[in-house]
Amino acid sequence: MFSRDEYTKSLEKGQREKLNGNRGVFVAAQRAALSAQQVVGDQHWDMMLSIMQARLDLLTERREEAGKELQESESFDPEVLIKNKIEVRLLSREIEALEWVMRLPQEVIDQGVEASKLLESIGEPTH
Repeated sequence: MFSRDEYTKSLEKGQREKLNGNRGVFVAAQRAALSAQQVVGDQHWDMMLSIMQARLDLLTERREEAGKELQESESFDPEVLIKNKIEVRLLSREIEALEWVMRLPQEVIDQGVEASKLLESIGEPTH
């Protein structure tokens, strides 16, 4: 029979072994975070962000207009309805892609922080 402390130590040992098996992934995440930190705040990245934001605003406006047209349409023509639905979905996908690209550097940094914490928990030095 395990005592509570023995059980906890056994779980911790299993976690450490599992984390050690993924060490390479964590180190790669740390390195990627360092690269992403160089991107965030860079004047070129800021310019790209402003271009993407302008595109995002335009797409959002177009999607709202297309959605409004779809809701207010008095046409029962399947071709018109399908065309409008497709337009709304395509615009939504492009918006999602732009938002993801705009968030990416910060997400990479956040993952690097988490990787550092996990590496520290198994006694690995962090960079």
